[in-house]
Amino acid sequence: MKKIYLLMIVVAVSVSAEAKKIPGYMGLKFLLQYQGGISPQWNDFKQSYRPYLYHNVQADYVITRKHSIGLQYTRFDYSSAFGKNRYDYATDGTVSFSNRRISANTVGIYVKFFRSNKGFIAPLGRYIILGLNYQMTTDHLQATVPTNYGSDSYNRNLKVVSHDVAFRFGMGRNIIIANRLLISVEGDVNIPLSTGIRAGIAGSALSTNSSPDAVYKYVNAVDAMLSNLLQIKIGIGALVF
Repeated sequence: MKKIYLLMIVVAVSVSAEAKKIPGYMGLKFLLQYQGGISPQWNDFKQSYRPYLYHNVQADYVITRKHSIGLQYTRFDYSSAFGKNRYDYATDGTVSFSNRRISANTVGIYVKFFRSNKGFIAPLGRYIILGLNYQMTTDHLQATVPTNYGSDSYNRNLKVVSHDVAFRFGMGRNIIIANRLLISVEGDVNIPLSTGIRAGIAGSALSTNSSPDAVYKYVNAVDAMLSNLLQIKIGIGALVF
């Protein structure tokens, strides 16, 4: 009898050790989900209180009981009246903006760190997310542009495209329903690395006799920075395999 008990213990320990090597909730490691995101519109409250809205697609793969890695794609579109005026030293006049339309495509890589207490196993439960994002932002601007040192002006439609990198930090929670269906809540802060530098350089150029393009680059840099600063997301997805 003692030999049987000993054998059962050895088998149980072996099974437990082997199970620890196999990550994933019920052996399911790959998660695919859609997340809708929202953030305040930071740049011109006088013209619009409408928030920024985002579409996110995440693909996670569990690599340990506490960690998963993944890719995220985000699409962002926003348009509103824009009441900003910027003095342009290059023409000795004021550039008056009337409307702007922003679009952004963001691709990011990340790692999620799951809490292992209370029996949670990745991708179930609370987590912290760290990542790095690449963002391409396009501004379509309508502006009245001065000429002849402020004595005349004309209307101009502008397109400014920029490329930036941002560090990502966030917290969230995954809730699994019926073994495969997943609902998530997540909050992310994206700390601009190149965007803040661009905004500073373009802002400094506004006070010098530089190219008029400095005005448009400054507006684009601020839009790129603020539109990617914060996201509160609710998602729905599935454990595929």
